[in-house]
Amino acid sequence: MYIEGGHMIHASSSNGVHITYNVLNNSYWGRNYLFAKRIID
Repeated sequence: MYIEGGHMIHASSSNGVHITYNVLNNSYWGRNYLFAKRIID
């Protein structure tokens, strides 16, 4: 889930919930992040 400021909350079954700051500068998410879309206004 994207949160403002380029940050993202994500969860994995092995590592639990994490906040990634500056998603596009992250070594993993910079390669694998495709897009975000607002679904609730």
